Amino acid sequence: MDEDLKSLIKRLKDEAMFVQSEKKHLVDLYDQLIKKSEKLFNKQWLISKHHSILDELIFGRNKSIKNQCKKFSLITNNHQFIESYKILSHFDYYVSEFLKSLRDKPQYLANLILKAEKINSGFFLNSVEFIRGIDNQIFSSQNLIQIVFQSLYGNCVLVQDESLCLQLLKNLLKNQFCAEEAQNVDLRKLIRKQSCSFNILFKTYTSFSHSAQLFLITALHEPINQILTDEWFLDIDPDKAMARFSAEERINKFGHPSTKEYKIKTQKYREKIVNLLYNTSMSFIDSISSSLYAFPPSMTWLVNQFFTLIGKTSRTNSTELARKLCCDLIMALYICPAICDPEPYGVLSDVQISNVARHNLMQIANILQVLAMSDDDKDPKAQDLYSKFRNNDKISVSLVYLVVGVDMI
Repeated sequence: MDEDLKSLIKRLKDEAMFVQSEKKHLVDLYDQLIKKSEKLFNKQWLISKHHSILDELIFGRNKSIKNQCKKFSLITNNHQFIESYKILSHFDYYVSEFLKSLRDKPQYLANLILKAEKINSGFFLNSVEFIRGIDNQIFSSQNLIQIVFQSLYGNCVLVQDESLCLQLLKNLLKNQFCAEEAQNVDLRKLIRKQSCSFNILFKTYTSFSHSAQLFLITALHEPINQILTDEWFLDIDPDKAMARFSAEERINKFGHPSTKEYKIKTQKYREKIVNLLYNTSMSFIDSISSSLYAFPPSMTWLVNQFFTLIGKTSRTNSTELARKLCCDLIMALYICPAICDPEPYGVLSDVQISNVARHNLMQIANILQVLAMSDDDKDPKAQDLYSKFRNNDKISVSLVYLVVGVDMI
């Protein structure tokens, strides 16, 4: 009996030591996870700042390029992250609770962002004067959206943050596109407007979403690589194609304009350009079609929300308007920008894009947008091009339906 009791005591001690060891191991793992998470969020914050500053330099939003370069250098070389409690002291708890509450309520956050856009042509005001940054720049709604995305949603690194960001996009959509005050607004112009809050947040989201970038790389990498080898300017407009030749070059290449030979040769040249545009466009369409498995489910959900909410408005032909807006969302704000400028989206890397290739990519993007709109916005001069797509089964429905994978008719 004593031996059994001693054995039990020994086993219990061993188990207690094992449990304590496992607890300590779990605590150590948790500490490592916290430290690595902090490093990840800090790295993501730096990357997002690099994105925004580079964007300002490219598009010239700030005339003082030298100051922007200095800011970029300071952030990359001399950055230092400080724990909030070291600055805020006992107020840290209240600030944290406020930010958490704001983060978890996308409907209130959407109202705040839209207020920043509306007041005084999009500039955020307090009760007295403009809120200005450390470099004395006016604090716009775009700055606010960047802060929200980078700080509250951590650049959507976590799934929960991505879900909340999508809810914020939905609330912006409801308040900006479906409100009564938007009844007389041209929504197709609004969604393309650079200062539109929904536009800004959507582009920011797609530029950081791994699944959104993965689809672009999967769908566009191969067809874009193929077009880089083209040496011809592929112009949709036949007049622009002929304008690329000087009068002397046109005579040498096609003959005198008043002759029958000139008409025949220019027609053959146009047919060659049309065939090249058609074949290149079809390579993009085929690649997009075969990459549907990689299309982000979050984007599908957002487009469905867009279509449903716009379709329920009291506007005339609201269903058709919803279809066009979904086309704009997918093509004008997501796929076509990546076709025209593939480097920032990671579709291409370390590949020089010539002026000819850049022009041709823009032409292809234009064709895909027109096809996505079915019979809308087709240039009468390019009917010979668009007529080639009529008998193709893959264009029997709008391209955006093909991409989204849902029937919106």
